[in-house]
Amino acid sequence: TYVAAKFRNKYITSNQLTLSIATYYYNIDIRNGSVESGTRIVEYAQNARINVFGDKVYFTMYTWPPSDTMAFLCSMDLMFSRVDTLAKHVHRDGAVQPSISLEPPSFWVRPDGDTIAVYVLRGYSGPNQSWYEVHALNLSEKTEDGYEKLWIQDSFPHDDNCNVAAEPIFYRDSLLIFPGQGAVYGISLATGDLVYSTPIPEDLLTTDFI
Repeated sequence: TYVAAKFRNKYITSNQLTLSIATYYYNIDIRNGSVESGTRIVEYAQNARINVFGDKVYFTMYTWPPSDTMAFLCSMDLMFSRVDTLAKHVHRDGAVQPSISLEPPSFWVRPDGDTIAVYVLRGYSGPNQSWYEVHALNLSEKTEDGYEKLWIQDSFPHDDNCNVAAEPIFYRDSLLIFPGQGAVYGISLATGDLVYSTPIPEDLLTTDFI
């Protein structure tokens, strides 16, 4: 079972429209237009993108004033009563401070019932210096240090031609498939290992992004 993230700031489920506008979040009853709940996240929410899974909204958050080297992955219940930080990322590369961004997670319910969140961390350190990481968290296992980190896959090419998609494909509880710009990557869901990296022949490419 899986749910994929979308490049959007709204999500409809159970007759509710969950909507993010800048730092504001609303739940609207689509049957009559009434606002069921709303809140404002004081911290900076640049290019807010959300995903809804179960009874929670998942979103990315940036500090105010905005920092190019710090980003958070957060969740809150559908009534917007409590915000939970799932992951915090701070990146510095020597004298260079890369710009980083996060995508809302996609979800995989393992055969044992645990819910796994998979998300993409993107970074940019200069011309042709883009890099990507795929992270997996077990949302069913939380300790004092946060949610259980299952694995990180960071062996993608560090250049602008990689461009790993934010929305992966889950295949038979075994593989996580990421289309890229000019290649397709297969990652083991269990270990995070890169199973294959298949270049797409140039004569088959019809657009910059497949």
